[in-house]
Amino acid sequence: MYEVNVQRTFSAVHALPLPDGTKEEAHGHEWVVTATFRSRRLDDTMGAVIDFLAVQAYLREIFEPLDGADLNELPAFGDGRPSTERVAEHITQRLAAAMAGELCPPGGDGVWLRCVNVTEAPGCSATYYADDSGP
Repeated sequence: MYEVNVQRTFSAVHALPLPDGTKEEAHGHEWVVTATFRSRRLDDTMGAVIDFLAVQAYLREIFEPLDGADLNELPAFGDGRPSTERVAEHITQRLAAAMAGELCPPGGDGVWLRCVNVTEAPGCSATYYADDSGP
């Protein structure tokens, strides 16, 4: 089994509602996103799981509306709760949809998207799994 990670960053602002009913101050992060792919085999052309540059291009497209934005103002987070967990889920779903023709079902004979990890600050990250198998 092979596993590879492709990492890319974007900058964005967010503010979350707090348990006491208030809202935290809007603040920015340099969000570090790591997409993890798995495969039981390497491709015949490159001897690799996946083309890193192709994944980078997909992530660049997904990040376009996020980079430099206030996440609270984006339709994807219309309920005002753009937590790191929800950012990870959003990116996972968008990446899986964008690469649908290139990926196989988890555990299949090809490449599949395992998960996306998003770090908003050192030591603070969330991971969303593309399937329900978890870690």
